Amino acid sequence: MQYQDYYKIPAISRDATAEEIKKSFHKLARKYYPDVSHEKDAEGRMKEINKADAVLFDSEMFTAYDRIGQGCQ
Repeated sequence: MQYQDYYKIPAISRDATAEEIKKSFHKLARKYYPDVSHEKDAEGRMKEINKADAVLFDSEMFTAYDRIGQGCQ
């Protein structure tokens, strides 16, 4: 399984606050929401955004992800 940097999707730093993360994800969701977006791969991007959002906002997944990420940098 290949490591994917979920901090790069919303273009945030690892020390971003929860509010900064939330704001960045909302901005991306508005841009790529498939029903309203005119972007070519809106559905694929939205799936990627949702996965990153799920990992960064679930405390257990986030802790495990950060632990794994420390070795991949």
